[in-house]
Amino acid sequence: MPVFSKKKDPMEIIQELVKRLDDVRFNLSIHKRRLETKIKNYLRRNKTPPGALLIGWKTSDVLLTTIESSITSLQTAMMMSEVGNAIKEAVGEKSLGKAGEVLRQLMNTLSDIRLSLHQMVNIQSQMVNIAQGMNENIEGLLQEVMGSAEQVTPEVLESIGSEFLEEIKSSDPELYNSLSDEIKRKFSSEEE
Repeated sequence: MPVFSKKKDPMEIIQELVKRLDDVRFNLSIHKRRLETKIKNYLRRNKTPPGALLIGWKTSDVLLTTIESSITSLQTAMMMSEVGNAIKEAVGEKSLGKAGEVLRQLMNTLSDIRLSLHQMVNIQSQMVNIAQGMNENIEGLLQEVMGSAEQVTPEVLESIGSEFLEEIKSSDPELYNSLSDEIKRKFSSEEE
């Protein structure tokens, strides 16, 4: 289903894009939580989690951040469009003299903003289509990414492990404190 059909209201288009991205964000956040749980289970047993789990977690994290920033951009576009519409309604065709000229300049600026918003929505629409395609087979895609973990260098895995430990340090301090020194050293982000 194409997002841009005949003379569809830009606000409807943006709302549809946000809705589609919200669906992807929901599924991806569930998948990320599942991976976090698996990693934590390894850590609770004082075992090093497999690189594939760490890679999957990091990939999910990056995709989730990208999708969330796209949603924020689209919501900002909706707000800007609403402001532009409110100003148009307030100004109408009754402006006079200098105030009218200032408002016309403002209207021109708003038209430029609207063009920029349209271009941004086109880019976001492409991103939504990509994300939706991923959403349809997110498990398979992330399994494929996780399967290629053997090709990742140990330094990258240590970096991702370190990032995960930093995250659980604040979100689950009890688990972090129960970890063995060996695991903490293995994923230490500091040079010793």
